[in-house]
Amino acid sequence: MLYPDKAPGKADCRLFCIGNAMIDVFAEVPLDFCKQFSLNVPVQHINAETAAAIFAALPLDKTLKSGGGAANTAKAAVRLGIKSAFAGALGSMENQCDSLGFDPLGVFFIQEMETAGVVLYLTKKKAPSGLFICITAANNKYILAAPSAALEFDAPDIEDLMFAGPNNISDNFSRVLYLDGFILDRKELVQHFIKMAGKFNLTLALDLGTETIALQQAQLIFGNKQSILKKAFLPGPLIVFMNKKEAEACAKVLNADWESLFTAESRNNSILITVKLAEQGAIVFSGGKMYKIPAKTLELPDSTGAGDAFAAGFLSAYLQNKSPEQCGLAGNSAAAMVLKTP
Repeated sequence: MLYPDKAPGKADCRLFCIGNAMIDVFAEVPLDFCKQFSLNVPVQHINAETAAAIFAALPLDKTLKSGGGAANTAKAAVRLGIKSAFAGALGSMENQCDSLGFDPLGVFFIQEMETAGVVLYLTKKKAPSGLFICITAANNKYILAAPSAALEFDAPDIEDLMFAGPNNISDNFSRVLYLDGFILDRKELVQHFIKMAGKFNLTLALDLGTETIALQQAQLIFGNKQSILKKAFLPGPLIVFMNKKEAEACAKVLNADWESLFTAESRNNSILITVKLAEQGAIVFSGGKMYKIPAKTLELPDSTGAGDAFAAGFLSAYLQNKSPEQCGLAGNSAAAMVLKTP
């Protein structure tokens, strides 16, 4: 890791979040803007050059936030009283770097995350820092993603220093390593983190992120008994977060009903599964039982970030040795706080 060079006094983190470091950008634009950049698909991936051009053309009143699912979860967990760390990759651009070598958007990401109280372990890449641009035009929303440097984050970027714990760790001082679903297709990286989980006695948690990821990873998580994600060499249960569509995708791959599948999978306590059901709450599967968690009744101005906050609330409660049902309630409460504002 290039940043920080040293991490004195940071060895008591409870939650380690790994994922794509992104700068989230929100802006309202006229319809002509969409025509100018041929924005006619609700969600699309774009290259770094196109992202830079769109970013430069956005109005001055655009809103910037440090983002990416894992980074959002780390920030929310800190607000819930859990000391948290984030690891990822940011960019550099020739003649546009600060003294640490990060590009301007990377510097913004660092400043925001540190202000939020998150411990950072970052590496610099040649590609520019990743952008997630959310544009609203005449009540139509367009999502543009250019992960860029974030996709270059790899196993050699991880050092043991990040996971070193306090000198005297008691048996009840549990810690969690949380992986964003968007990195699950990087097998070498995932395998490295699983080794870290075993080496440093970390509970492994992951969020599937999208229906496509669920379809791709269902066999590894649920179907293959020899999977690298199985309990055999992990301390504590594997914790998996997903929404209903992702649950249905997993079940489709395994030709099963998702409620029955997850109940059976959780029976031996090696896996704890949570399915987020939006306004219907959530269901937690643990110990062969199904816990239905009610949602709070809210008007929903914007659901962005609610899933990340749910993970933060759930894992914060888990780290306080709460029951599966209490963890689900804590997740819903954290998500509700995010849903109150755009």
